[in-house]
Amino acid sequence: MEQMREISRRYGLGAATAESVRRGTVAAVWRLRDGAGEYLLRTLTGPEQGEMERRIVRHLRSRGFSATPAILETTDGSSMTEIGGTWYQLQTYRPGPRPDPAIPGMPERIAQLAAALTAALDDCPAEGLLPDRFDLPALWARGREGWEALGLPMSLQEACLLYTSPSPR
Repeated sequence: MEQMREISRRYGLGAATAESVRRGTVAAVWRLRDGAGEYLLRTLTGPEQGEMERRIVRHLRSRGFSATPAILETTDGSSMTEIGGTWYQLQTYRPGPRPDPAIPGMPERIAQLAAALTAALDDCPAEGLLPDRFDLPALWARGREGWEALGLPMSLQEACLLYTSPSPR
């Protein structure tokens, strides 16, 4: 695919192979491999989404979430690129299994991570974010719908009381 060769050139990758991962609700996603590493390439709805996600990822990484995939820059320093009217973003590939809540201690570890992530997102600068597409409180509320079945705390305060000391706030 000519687009993949152009993307590889713009990001300074070697000869990369591309494998379609899945089509999400908004983005098409490919796994790219070259001699130096593995990456995820995503389509974006536009440059506003790319900038918003870059800011959120930088914020999370600055708060110690080192497992958050880095958004890579093109050779000209941009965090996204446009080819033929489609916007693309390249990220580091971070493989890993889904946590199994049946493993002893896993619900507590999930709760600790959720509490720390909630605290980090609470102080994420909101200017420039697209509230109609990325409403963090609404996303967290939907995500917590299944927590009760896993025996996880339903609030940051509960998680802090049960699993952390001191509170991350």
